[in-house]
Amino acid sequence: MVSRVLAIEGSKAFRSVLARLFSSAGMDVTILENSDDLDSLLDGTSFDFICLGLHIPGKLDGLEVCRMLRERPGYRFTPIVLLTSQAEEATQTEAFSSGFTDIFNRKELDDLEAYLKRHQEMSRRVEGRVLYIEDSVSQQMSMTAFLSHAGLKVDAFDNAEQGWNAFLEHEYDIVLTDIVLPGAVSGLHLVHSIRRLEGYKGDVPIVAITGYDDPSRRVELLQRGVNDYVSKPVVPQEVLVRVRALLKNRYLVAQLKRQNNQIEQQSRNQLSFLASISHDVRTPLNGVLGIMELMRSTDLDEKNLQWLRIAMQSGEHLVSIIDDVLDLSRAEVGEFSIESQPMMPEHIAQNVIANLKPQADSKRIGVTLNVSDKCPKAVEGDGKRFYQILMNLAGNAVKFTDRGSVEVSLDYIPAEESSSQGMLMGSVVDTGVGIPQAQCETIFQKFRQVDAVARSKGGSGLGLAIVRTIVESWGGQVGVESEMSEGTRFWFSIPVGTLEDQNEIPVDEHESVTFDAESMMVLLVEDNHINQLVAGSMLDQFSLKYDIAEHGQQAIDMLNNDHYDVILMDCQMPVMDGYEASANIRHSGKPYEDIYIIALTASAMIDEERKCYRVGMNDFVAKPVQFDGLIRALNKAYEAISN
Repeated sequence: MVSRVLAIEGSKAFRSVLARLFSSAGMDVTILENSDDLDSLLDGTSFDFICLGLHIPGKLDGLEVCRMLRERPGYRFTPIVLLTSQAEEATQTEAFSSGFTDIFNRKELDDLEAYLKRHQEMSRRVEGRVLYIEDSVSQQMSMTAFLSHAGLKVDAFDNAEQGWNAFLEHEYDIVLTDIVLPGAVSGLHLVHSIRRLEGYKGDVPIVAITGYDDPSRRVELLQRGVNDYVSKPVVPQEVLVRVRALLKNRYLVAQLKRQNNQIEQQSRNQLSFLASISHDVRTPLNGVLGIMELMRSTDLDEKNLQWLRIAMQSGEHLVSIIDDVLDLSRAEVGEFSIESQPMMPEHIAQNVIANLKPQADSKRIGVTLNVSDKCPKAVEGDGKRFYQILMNLAGNAVKFTDRGSVEVSLDYIPAEESSSQGMLMGSVVDTGVGIPQAQCETIFQKFRQVDAVARSKGGSGLGLAIVRTIVESWGGQVGVESEMSEGTRFWFSIPVGTLEDQNEIPVDEHESVTFDAESMMVLLVEDNHINQLVAGSMLDQFSLKYDIAEHGQQAIDMLNNDHYDVILMDCQMPVMDGYEASANIRHSGKPYEDIYIIALTASAMIDEERKCYRVGMNDFVAKPVQFDGLIRALNKAYEAISN
């Protein structure tokens, strides 16, 4: 719908400027030289937008014209803008008091042009379908004609029953209803019925027409689900303004939802793609690292053993990069989570330092741990994520320190009486190259590194981004202080729960084999022949007897013919995958339906572990499978079977 514009301007040259401006915005413009003929023009024509100067020729100046227009029912809500070269505060105050909507500088019309384009754009977008319920025939006819002239499609009814049936049958963009209606169903009943519906239909904007003078009754309308109301006697222009405002908002909300859905879908597609790539990379890596771990247990001379360690470190580094990329992708789609379970901060920090010691020794730098006496032995938190924080910060410190030392420190602020959470404080201080002050603000962003140093040291630039993601998801803070050539201090603080019993937290590293190999028969369900060799060789290391099935259906067939105590179940296989096979086993009603199932998966989607448990698996081991992880899982299985 094209907006009709009225402008009053004394300058002939400026009238030409305004004519071009309004025409380029797609508006139908009428320009008067003075205000003398305004009354006769308004009697025969209605305008959607009005533009006035401050000192216009004629009987009335710009302020007086605006006040006169606001007294007319048809122009109480019409946009009226003032063009003036006078920017004094007193002038602006008087203009707004007179009823002007906005003020623009007549010497700089870019802002007015942008304003007009937005006005036209929104005017076009408010076209929609209106459900109008009004029992007064004359009121219904006049309002329907007015709204139709404004570009809206109107379906009018004189009672709520007919309106409700129409609402269920058709899609409406807005509902305009009288509150007091004939029949058994009132306007409020209609509002209540609409709001009981779910989704887009139940959220339709509703404008109530009411004769209530009591403010509390009007508040009740809003509480019942009405978005806006107009009071009787009804002014059509007021109704149109309120309807347009709600339609604009509904259009913008719908547009934002579509855009958000598109962004979320793109993010999920990206995450799914990365998870698929991760699975395809982890599967061969399971073979590579598994074979190397098997080789480490053979008789190798020191030189070959050193080469093997380097190869394994490189493979593990590749896995960590994949995990970092996936973690950041999870955070972008809101799937990054922090778990809460008992963890031992000092024990985790010691493991980090032990893993970094070979690299630090090769550079002849010291790595030390300083733990405050206030730091508890155990707290409630996410041990895996805490390890990531320390490993990334301390790993960077070792990487960028060529001489001197790296110190990891832990401290603790106890919980207050009103809270069950204390604050675990950590810091990593090095004597390395330092970070320029200007880059301390951006160092936690993805793929951002200190330029000169990154070229010499390498790296993906993801570690600190992961640290910030973890810490902020945990509800904590992280920061950095640095001086070039003097060193760097990274610090973080995270809330952790308190544990009453500090003595029952098991150390979960390097468990010894406790199961009875003679009493456990394992069914290995794995389609990849290399991974069959790796997992089978690990089972051989434990002297366990096992059979191999290449997919879920074959596993079920073997369960029907032979006895097994434990299943090592790959998740993604042809014919029947591990999820379907596990679900079928659990609902089979056969003697083997309670068999202990350990998932083996190379997938890294956030809900992978939960999905395994949902279909009935007992435990979860991620690929690349390592001896320690498999030992822990088999120990748990043996304990469960024995009990």
